[in-house]
Amino acid sequence: MKFMFGNMLEAIEPGPVYLVTTNSYIRKDGALVMGRGAARQLAGMFPKLPYALGERIEHLGEYNVGVLTDTATGLSLGAFQVKFNFADEADLDLIKRSVAELTQVATERSDRTFHLNYPGIGNGKLSIDDVEHLLEPLPDNVMVWRFR
Repeated sequence: MKFMFGNMLEAIEPGPVYLVTTNSYIRKDGALVMGRGAARQLAGMFPKLPYALGERIEHLGEYNVGVLTDTATGLSLGAFQVKFNFADEADLDLIKRSVAELTQVATERSDRTFHLNYPGIGNGKLSIDDVEHLLEPLPDNVMVWRFR
C-alpha cells in the first residue's frame, strides 16, 4: 500500500480501479446512499453508479468491496464499505473486513492499480491513528488517498 495526497478523483481514467468509502444503506428507489465526501463526488460524476451499486448490494445481500466496470468507458468504479448505515460512524471491524477483501482482490489482480480514499476518517469520524494499522495488509498496488 502506498499513501497518496490530494483528490484521487481529479484525474480519473480507464485502467485503475477507483473505490470510495460507503455504507450499505439502500434508498427506496434502489440507490446506495452516497451523500458525503468522495462517495458524493463520485456519484455526482456518475449518477447511475448509486443505482448500480444498490442493485449489486441487494443481489449479494452483503458486501465489503464492490467493483463495477463500465464497458463503454472502461472505467472501474466501486465501493469500500466502512459503515452499515449512512448515519453511523465508521466501524473498525467492518473496515478490517473490507481491507481483507480488497487485499485478496488486489493480490489476485496484481496487474491493476486500486485507488481508495482514506477509509473511516471525515464523515466516518475516526482518526488516522484509529485506522492506519488496519491498512497495513494492503498490497503495493493499492493507493490510499487523503487530503493534506
